[in-house]
Amino acid sequence: MPGARWDGLSGALNFCVAFLCFFTVLEQRPSSAIRAEDLAFDPVLASDPCAQINTLPDHVIPFLDFAQDCAGDDLADIQVLDGDVLVMFHRLNEVRVEHGLSPLTWHAGAANVARLHAVDMLRRNYFSHESPEGMRNDDRMRLLGRTEIFGYSGENLAYYRDGWPAGYDATTLQAQLERSPSHLEGMINPDYTHGGAAIVRRGDTYIAVQVFLSAEGELEYPWPSRLFPGLTLKLPEQLHGREVGGWRLQRETGEILARAYNNRVIVPEFDEEGVVRLVVLVAENPHHYMLFNGPVSDLSAYAP
Repeated sequence: MPGARWDGLSGALNFCVAFLCFFTVLEQRPSSAIRAEDLAFDPVLASDPCAQINTLPDHVIPFLDFAQDCAGDDLADIQVLDGDVLVMFHRLNEVRVEHGLSPLTWHAGAANVARLHAVDMLRRNYFSHESPEGMRNDDRMRLLGRTEIFGYSGENLAYYRDGWPAGYDATTLQAQLERSPSHLEGMINPDYTHGGAAIVRRGDTYIAVQVFLSAEGELEYPWPSRLFPGLTLKLPEQLHGREVGGWRLQRETGEILARAYNNRVIVPEFDEEGVVRLVVLVAENPHHYMLFNGPVSDLSAYAP
């Protein structure tokens, strides 16, 4: 198959039992090395203002603005192949059923994350689970999934450049992923319950992104993109029938800004602004809790 490339599955889970936490990263190495210089994409139209963005914003509000402006409906010379995505997702679920697993439920938030990453890779000429800024799939999910509480998160990537004569069709990238053992492992992971995907094209270059989630529930309303001292927020009493037993507000460095063992989040006074993530404690049984990922927010010293 001319020009075919792929990158391996990656995933992450935050999990806590009896408040003893560990972090697991699952990553299969690509079957062949991928370098940015190997991907000679067609020139980007100078009329696309998003093509001038070299670094993604490192705070939540500017990132959400970027996502809305640069991965929306008007993508200049980038084409979003929604019909091909339907074919891909249908076949992905056929593969799961063939392996005795339940189909994934389509997840619009995961699809948005997939689309943003696919478009970003085309625009900035790279092919990796990790953006040049070090942002990975679970980071993108915490930014864009403003109501999502999730555990495991994983991602498959596929790249194809048409040869001559043209050989791409709607099944090309999914078939490529199925031939890769590490990607197949991601598609038939029993821990995943939901998924979304995107396929984008510029010229004769195609990129597909599949995003998988262990979705643990949703907040009752979108989590604010900005938190300030004294702001009080309420978490659901249960997620998928399991009691919410507490929460943490945690900086990217791992520092815990605040915590409590109830469902009432109160933002404390703080010395330094930055980005903070919500972590939700969910009861597995009366003595054991699991930690699940929630959205991230900017910290602001003052109310907007």
